[in-house]
Amino acid sequence: MATQSQADPELMDLEEEELWEIINKHRCKIVQRLSPGRLTPYLRQAKVLDAMDEEEILHCVKFSTRAMRLGHLLDLLHTRGKNGAIAFLESLMLVYPEIYTLITGKESNKEPNSLTRLIESSQLSVLLMNTLSSLQEELMQEKQLKGTLVRHLHKMREKQQQLKEEGECMRSIDGENQRLRREMDAQYQMLSKLKDEQYELSMRYSHALQEKDAVQSKNSELQEQFYSVKEELQRVRMELQAAQSSANRIKCDEYQALQKENRTLKEMLEGQNKLVKVDEPNKYSEETLPNSDELMTQLRTAKNIIAAGEASEKLWKEEKETILQECRHLQNNYDILKKKTEAFHDHVAELQNERDQAYRARDMVQAEISQLLNEKDSLRKQVMDHTECNTELKQHIRSLEAQLRIWMMRKDTENQDAAEHTYSCQQFKHQRLVRMDAIGPSDDGDKASPGSLPEDLASQANSGHNSCSSLHDEYISGLTKSCSSELPDLLETERTETDFEYEAEYKKGLEVLANMDIGDRSFDLGCHMSPVRRRYAQRMSSRVTSIAFQGDDLLRQISIIGGNRTGIFIHQVTQRSAADEMSLLPGYQIMAVDFDVMNPAYKVDLEGMTFEDAHCTLNRVNGFCCLSVRCNMDEYRKLLNNMESGMLSSGDSFYVRVNLSMAARVEGGLQVKCGDILHITNTMYNNRCQWFAHRVNPYTTKDGEAGIIPNYRQAQQQLITSIQRMTWQNGMPRMPKKHVRIISTDRCSSHLLWTSLNCGTCRCEEPTASSSLGRSCLTLMPYTVVTQHKIGVPRPVLLVPSLLGRILSDKLCTSKDFMRCDTGMCCLTRNISSCAGG
Repeated sequence: MATQSQADPELMDLEEEELWEIINKHRCKIVQRLSPGRLTPYLRQAKVLDAMDEEEILHCVKFSTRAMRLGHLLDLLHTRGKNGAIAFLESLMLVYPEIYTLITGKESNKEPNSLTRLIESSQLSVLLMNTLSSLQEELMQEKQLKGTLVRHLHKMREKQQQLKEEGECMRSIDGENQRLRREMDAQYQMLSKLKDEQYELSMRYSHALQEKDAVQSKNSELQEQFYSVKEELQRVRMELQAAQSSANRIKCDEYQALQKENRTLKEMLEGQNKLVKVDEPNKYSEETLPNSDELMTQLRTAKNIIAAGEASEKLWKEEKETILQECRHLQNNYDILKKKTEAFHDHVAELQNERDQAYRARDMVQAEISQLLNEKDSLRKQVMDHTECNTELKQHIRSLEAQLRIWMMRKDTENQDAAEHTYSCQQFKHQRLVRMDAIGPSDDGDKASPGSLPEDLASQANSGHNSCSSLHDEYISGLTKSCSSELPDLLETERTETDFEYEAEYKKGLEVLANMDIGDRSFDLGCHMSPVRRRYAQRMSSRVTSIAFQGDDLLRQISIIGGNRTGIFIHQVTQRSAADEMSLLPGYQIMAVDFDVMNPAYKVDLEGMTFEDAHCTLNRVNGFCCLSVRCNMDEYRKLLNNMESGMLSSGDSFYVRVNLSMAARVEGGLQVKCGDILHITNTMYNNRCQWFAHRVNPYTTKDGEAGIIPNYRQAQQQLITSIQRMTWQNGMPRMPKKHVRIISTDRCSSHLLWTSLNCGTCRCEEPTASSSLGRSCLTLMPYTVVTQHKIGVPRPVLLVPSLLGRILSDKLCTSKDFMRCDTGMCCLTRNISSCAGG
């Protein structure tokens, strides 16, 4: 080893411990800032390190980070004594002059005379020439890279401008989509108002019909009374006319007979008077006297008869006046009834006019509703078209982003290959291969692998295009954030505590992958980095996974089984369908379905839903959707075994109380009465909209007679029809009444039986962020969900009179085996609420 010179007397005068004490004061900064690959060439020329030491420093497996390698370098130089310290300071003076100034407090002097004799002048000249040539080559590479990056920057700016224009177009489309949604919500609100008005008009019409029936019945009764009074009046008139005609006829006959007799008497009297005057008066006086007495007697009798006839005539006149008064009274009553009847007919005519107006209003409302439905369909079609266009644009943006990332990684890989080739040609032509274990990336981003680049060339290559790469990274991160904020994640999993075990190493692995060219088929992954250490794959049965795909005619892609008790499972998957491409398998339990991933309000939870409701809900899916599934093979196999053995026909199981009496209308149907408790075991019996139920014994609570009953919608229609028939019974022939319990509830609330009244959640049931109906609609309930409660010990019930009950209660309360309960009356409201609640 050459002798030391006096180029720097102050440093040469210091002892070994003092020199290393000065270096160790700044050891932390030296380890953080310096790269051992740039210091080892000078140290080898100064002969304080050999080839084995250099290989151990740069490629030993134990030193995975740059700080560890530089620390080991300082430890080896410390074993070389004072020469190691002087050589290290001189290498700093040549490579890192600012660090040299920081340690020694002196400016670096690169003149040959200022160096010690640890390295010969010829070797130093060769080292400097090699270093100068390598720096010139690196400068040319950096210039070429700078030109390439500038051209790429221009291209990226053009693409950025194009993406901005596409983003503006997408935002305008999104705004138009939101506007159409708002218009659709407004149209739906108007449609609901029209439905409410139509319902009110129908109720008014039903009330008018009821009033019409009542008025018609009253009118018929009044008409019957009128006809009876009219017949009585006609009969009285006929009797009066008959009596008057008979009396007049008798009176006229008697009067004519009396007048005739009077005339004959007068004639006889005149004849006798003439004879008396002619003959001798005394001769016939004795003979005519008796004849005159007889005539006088007859005359008095005739006068009495005439007086009696006049009295009877007066009596008949009085009776005639009485009958005429009664006739006038009946005529007044008839006029009053006639006026009432005319008023009633006028009222009926007004009701008919109102009915015609209601019919015309109903027809107009129905026409408007049909027009609104057509407009709604057209708007829905436009929304679907815009959604497809939006999806295509987002996919195009993603493809452009992927192409940009691939192109950047290819350029970075080419630059790294060129730098590695240059360095291997100059320094490491005969480098020994070393087998190393796969390790994860280091904390500071350095790649500790056999094929990794040396630190001196890596730092030089990174320092040249630092500004351009930072600009590119900012652009890529901004573009990624914008796309990730607009597009939904295709796969989302619930994170558990085990997911954080290798999270740091996984993030470092992503940083390594970001600098690689995945598009270049000739690129060898093992030549540039080590495989990233990852944890073993585990199947978590409790983890819910969200899978988004194109679910056109979803029930043609998959078939389902299950029910509200077991859950909804995928049973079969059609090959080469979108569901098959997303790796959906039989045995996956469907937890929820999202009709529109851009709007979280369209998400429907399938947990606890019946098979009929789940089938109807999934049948509505016809487009891009998101399924939340969970692997639950044990429950799926258990359900399949039970269905194959005949123990179960589906996964449904719940109890309902029937609120109306229904006859068996189909083959195998079950006739039920109002108030029966049924156990529903299948809501899609024979793949039809009908339920299979068992009648529950009210005493043993066991399933009894079984059969088919209508589903909720059909039963609700029968309930409405029964109520309408009961309403019309007053105006129609008598029909046997059906036993009906009228129970209504708020349809906007969550309930097992009407989740799919409109094949899914109702529009009252479709709450969105932009439209929320402030009103709630009521619906009639043909079935009421009840819960089976098992009683361990039955309670005895005693029905006794009140007086005996008090005595018996006092006696039972004295016993320790009985406890007294507070007595009270159960109000009707409480009974109704308890019946409605099941």
